[in-house]
Amino acid sequence: MNRQPNEILEEIIAHIPTHLLYNKCLIGRTWYKLVRSELYRRWKDCELEYQKRCQIYEDNIKEWRETYSELSTDTHDNWNLEIYSEDDEYRLQEISDEQIEIEENMLKYGMIVDEEEKKKVEYDVKEGKYSSDPWGIIEELWCSEMIHIDSL
Repeated sequence: MNRQPNEILEEIIAHIPTHLLYNKCLIGRTWYKLVRSELYRRWKDCELEYQKRCQIYEDNIKEWRETYSELSTDTHDNWNLEIYSEDDEYRLQEISDEQIEIEENMLKYGMIVDEEEKKKVEYDVKEGKYSSDPWGIIEELWCSEMIHIDSL
């Protein structure tokens, strides 16, 4: 066995489900550092996945505009276009919830030291508990599309 104990711990930590990982930081200093690093990585993965899915949503809206902008407003009322499926919206909500849960627990266990990041996390946690779109991205995209439809 040629690996260092930290490398072994990193591999173990990488396979622990997120909801079971938080309190592992209390085991010791090494665990604290490795858990913090892993949670930070998962947090950033959630952010990237959320942004990627929002980009897909935005691309669907653009495609819809290009395809159907020539139609009259009467026609818009007679068909139902699914720009973003319920499954996609559900997955987006799951990603958002996971990210907020990670942020909340990192804050709880003192893993966020940067003051600006701490304020961002406090805001996300506060807003995320009461909103299905805590960053307002989907709402912003949807509202911009509704304004576009009204102008047709």
